[in-house]
Amino acid sequence: METQLTTLTQNAVQALKDADYNESTINEYLKTFRFLLQMAENMNTDCYTPELAQKFLADTANFRTGKYSLYRDKRHKRCIRMLDWYEHNGYFRLDAFTDTQISKPGTIDFQTLHSSYLRYLSDKGLANNTIDTFRNISCKFLLYLETAGYPGLAAAPATVVLDFVAAIRNTWSEGSLRTALSGLRSFFTFTGNRNLLNAVPGKALRTRKIIPVLTEAENQSLWNTLLHDSSISCRDKAIVALCLVTGLRACDIIGLQLSDINWRTDSISIIQQKTGKPLSLPLMPVIGNALAKYIIEERPESDTHYVFLSLQAPYRPLCSHSACYLIIKRTFRLTGIPLDGRILWIKTFTS
Repeated sequence: METQLTTLTQNAVQALKDADYNESTINEYLKTFRFLLQMAENMNTDCYTPELAQKFLADTANFRTGKYSLYRDKRHKRCIRMLDWYEHNGYFRLDAFTDTQISKPGTIDFQTLHSSYLRYLSDKGLANNTIDTFRNISCKFLLYLETAGYPGLAAAPATVVLDFVAAIRNTWSEGSLRTALSGLRSFFTFTGNRNLLNAVPGKALRTRKIIPVLTEAENQSLWNTLLHDSSISCRDKAIVALCLVTGLRACDIIGLQLSDINWRTDSISIIQQKTGKPLSLPLMPVIGNALAKYIIEERPESDTHYVFLSLQAPYRPLCSHSACYLIIKRTFRLTGIPLDGRILWIKTFTS
């Protein structure tokens, strides 16, 4: 099927406008489509053909420098994927040019609804991890409805929510399932479907083990190690002290920046990564001394503003909360505190 190219690109732009895409995004597509139209003219064709698509995809060089342009490559791929989808399916799938490993529903009404929901999540300013999770669970639910033969949310009975939760329960962890339920509530709230919203279980089954705490002797032994054992790096001592005294999450500890520490007011001020909320903590002497010793005596010179860096070159910021887990685990072993039954505590404490 070969479609008149000018009409095809005009319809594609109109589809983006109808879906309320940002003007700047639409202008980027307009500019890329103009390049495509110019290439078609040079090839003496006014139709969208496989040959035109392939040549446009291969056109990845910056027209000024002649060197490969990642931006140009991505923009051309997105436009061609959008047009190819229309050629094969007869409508514009508005997320067809977004790379993702999550399968998407094929029903155009479901796709339009899901695209609107993603913009709703983005406008709310939620954390990227939350948006990703809510996007995935809402997409899975729409796929579930599609497979079950429901043409839309209005046609789905409340029992389908419980069936869906039962279908994913055995393959999801308890924590993931609780987040999934929150995502479903968010999605149904957005759609205004009270029937499905009220059918979401109030909570997922949660099992808890009693977490052992440090005895007074163990706590004293740990602090003696932190204060006097020279075999432990200043960095590790500062990280363990922050965990013990402040209760900061591991993601906030490894994300701590030099500018977050105010030595004049003896405080630490951050934006919590998990909640996005500001937090100010007093810089107690034991924490301030540990941080100062690390920064002055041990921290390597670096252009990065992150406080905690790797101990060996190349000196880079710690990249995940597992680094805190390993540091605490190693410190416990050096102190002689048994880890049996406490690994869960360490993971929970630093997550």
